[in-house]
Amino acid sequence: MNIVKISADFITLSSGLSQDSFAKTHLIDQLAKKSRLFHIENDSVNSKDYVFSGTRAENGLTLFEGPSIGGKLLSDILTVPANERTESDNFSLTSFSKAVDFLFAQEEKNESEPFGAVGSGGIIINADEKAKTADILFVNPALFELCAQNHKKNYSDLQGKYIYKGLDAHTSLLFTRAVVAYRALTSHFPFENEDTSKRQEDIFDSNFIPLSLWGKKINENLSETIQAAFALSVKNEVMAGKRSLADAGAEQKRQRTIKKAEKFDSAIFFEELLRLSRGEEAESKEEMEVAAKKRSDFTLKTRKKLAVKRFFRRNKNRILASVAAVIVVSWFVTGFIRQNAKLVTSKGLDSSQTTHAFYTQFHRLDVPNLQEIVSGKRMKDMLVKVSGFYVSAKQRLEVSPDNGILPPARWFFYKKSSKNWMFGITNLKIDGIDYPAEGIFYQRKDKPLPIGEEGGRILKKGDEISHTAEYDFIHQAEAKIFIERMRDLVTLRWNGKQWKVVKVEGKSKIDTIKAKDFIEEYYAQAENGVRQATDSLREKYDWLPSEKDFSDAAEYLSKEYGSVEAAKYLGK
Repeated sequence: MNIVKISADFITLSSGLSQDSFAKTHLIDQLAKKSRLFHIENDSVNSKDYVFSGTRAENGLTLFEGPSIGGKLLSDILTVPANERTESDNFSLTSFSKAVDFLFAQEEKNESEPFGAVGSGGIIINADEKAKTADILFVNPALFELCAQNHKKNYSDLQGKYIYKGLDAHTSLLFTRAVVAYRALTSHFPFENEDTSKRQEDIFDSNFIPLSLWGKKINENLSETIQAAFALSVKNEVMAGKRSLADAGAEQKRQRTIKKAEKFDSAIFFEELLRLSRGEEAESKEEMEVAAKKRSDFTLKTRKKLAVKRFFRRNKNRILASVAAVIVVSWFVTGFIRQNAKLVTSKGLDSSQTTHAFYTQFHRLDVPNLQEIVSGKRMKDMLVKVSGFYVSAKQRLEVSPDNGILPPARWFFYKKSSKNWMFGITNLKIDGIDYPAEGIFYQRKDKPLPIGEEGGRILKKGDEISHTAEYDFIHQAEAKIFIERMRDLVTLRWNGKQWKVVKVEGKSKIDTIKAKDFIEEYYAQAENGVRQATDSLREKYDWLPSEKDFSDAAEYLSKEYGSVEAAKYLGK
């Protein structure tokens, strides 16, 4: 099933959500995501941004809609066996590779941000092999990933089998191109498991059949570059000021693998496609049987080898302990109980403290703990909203490990080269009293006693109370930082043991600033330290975190990551 449809006038991308579900998510924010449209003419390549212009409903689902470029999906081209492809198909596949090379060239010249990878279900190619021209559309990776995930049954073929989650934008494109080339040459995926977690493990272990075992006499240099891309590993990133403990030799090896994968030659790829489509050096029946036997033997040998390797990897800690069934069972049960015991509780808190706990969990995007503080149908939309932000944060990380989302106070301690976005609240006031964005609260394991009374009156089940909360809600999307000046009326209800937030009604005023301008302005002053820079900017940007929030963030980063900038802020 394809989720991208092409007509004479429009291209549509199915969100996979009904209108009601679509309205409750932040998918509409993805409408501004920039896709990339390439035009190839002979050896000349140029590109421009492409944006879906709107949405519409069809057959109960919400679709993104944009102007058509004609052509067909790369996924459809790849379903055609190599010996049945037309010259147009082969030219289309080669044009795809040239578009990837163009992205790398722009990236190297700092002419554009790294684009990232998208599966063949999100790539459209309109090629004219006689005129040697092609128009190619790469749908925005983050947008396509979101939509593909909403089509769970088809996710693997649309997107999953082309992606190694955790790679950065550059290496993920190398990997995806290699998957396309492998499939174009063999009619098989290198990593075919339908289960995402098992497929990721296969990639990690390089569990694929080498091209040489397909009996097609594929160019050796081309094979090496394709298989090098399958050996790419995720880079270990460290934050500013933390001494890297990563093995230098491993990083050097990773860089050598990248260089090797980058040597993919589109011209040789095209020659191989033409050779296969013409049936040159076609295998005899005997050769096919020999190749099949070699693949079978290789697969069996690899399976046995990986079974042992994975057993020790998954069980290395348990091997050192007792493996008696009763102990294993008790270990799992104990772990489950301990996890629940770490959840926050509003028991033992008064209504103001519970309100503070509510905003702390929202600030942290901590859905499990937020569920411990809220109750009732009216809070479901709030949970959906927070879950949506959380999912977006995880999806950014999947596109690239550099794409973090941080609380505002922590964001300022990272290097300018980081690509983190801000999310969280600043300047929280409850009934006019200042509160830090992150508080410390009871956990279930503390077994606090109910307070029983508040404000001089005995509490009864069903009692309600309201508090006013004012704060700045900071979140970022692409080129803008949004500052929502919030004023909420928070209603809490006593359930006989503790306060629960049951309703939040609020008003907001939204301001925006250009992310690039703010980043340049901040880091120009940050050379003298985070404290001096933020103190200097606070008069202009009153939404900046408070001194207390900055100090809490610095304590955390210094303790957990050894951040030098955080230590300087604290005067250590």
